[in-house]
Amino acid sequence: MSQTDVPLVHQVIPLFDGITRALDDHAGNSDYAPAVRMAAARGRTMLDKYYGLTDDSIVYRIAMCTLIVIAIRYAMLMSVE
Repeated sequence: MSQTDVPLVHQVIPLFDGITRALDDHAGNSDYAPAVRMAAARGRTMLDKYYGLTDDSIVYRIAMCTLIVIAIRYAMLMSVE
C-alpha cells in the first residue's frame, strides 16, 4: 500500500468529529424514520469504538504530547509579552 493512501492522524480526527456531529443530528431528528435514527445511533456506537482506538495509537499519543508542549510554550511566550 502506498503511503499516500494512508490518512494521517491530523486528517482523521477532524473527520471523526464531523461524522459524529452528522450522526448525532440524524439520530436526534424526529423528521427521519425510526430506522434511520436507529442506524445513525448504531453508527455512532461503531464510530466511538474506532475513535477510542486512536487513544491506543503511539502516533496519536506523540501528537497529543507535542501539542501540549507547544501550547505551554505559546502560553509562556504570550505571558512574557
